Amino acid sequence: MGVFAGCWHSSWFSLRLDRNKPRHQGLHEDRCSSVRLGAWVGNQRSRAATLTPERIERLSVIGMRWS
Repeated sequence: MGVFAGCWHSSWFSLRLDRNKPRHQGLHEDRCSSVRLGAWVGNQRSRAATLTPERIERLSVIGMRWS
């Protein structure tokens, strides 16, 4: 798994665990810790047309609001 794919999965995992917490919290301490969860969610929304169907499904299942 590449660095960016690993960061995507780390971010998704944090969103899944922390979706009831304030979105300004950073991710767990790892190589992706400089990414803010709210910014990551916004990036996923803006890149929805280029996300794989698997990623769209994974985000949708945990309640992602696409608009």
